[in-house]
Amino acid sequence: MENKSIVFYIVIAVLIIGSFLLGMLVGNANGMKDGLAKGYTKGAQEKEAEWVKKVQEVYNVAPEPSEIFSYTGIVDSVSGDTFKLKITISRRHPFENETVIIKTVKTSANTRILQQIQKDQKQIDEELETSRKTKTPAPMPFYNKVITMSEIKANAMVTVTSNQNMKNVNEITPDTVLLIK
Repeated sequence: MENKSIVFYIVIAVLIIGSFLLGMLVGNANGMKDGLAKGYTKGAQEKEAEWVKKVQEVYNVAPEPSEIFSYTGIVDSVSGDTFKLKITISRRHPFENETVIIKTVKTSANTRILQQIQKDQKQIDEELETSRKTKTPAPMPFYNKVITMSEIKANAMVTVTSNQNMKNVNEITPDTVLLIK
């Protein structure tokens, strides 16, 4: 009976030690996996930073402007004297994605709203001939007509300009809204 008791204690001890070792093995494997994932992520971020630096050198990427005084975009929606302007920021190099931002444009009594209208070709030719004779700058192929806010519709292309920096604001009150098409 004493043999059975010793065997029983040995089996219990082996099970406890085995469970302990198995737990350590599983914990180590999980910790190692997390450590590897963090290492891969950190390494990828470092390589991406090196790659971006090289791309900027090769493509002579200009820094992002600190101030913006005009935006051109597509009118997303119109409500009274306010509209949402969808602006696509172009890529600065071939490996960068375009950025789309939405700005709220609120016109005031001081906002000039204009429409750009193409001159007819005969008028452009006459003005060009006059500018050659007088040695003045070539004429613009369009003129601006004053319009009202009711003529600004969704999907129209507009340019908004302001004397205030518009870069870091979500709501713009522009000096001029120019309807392009």
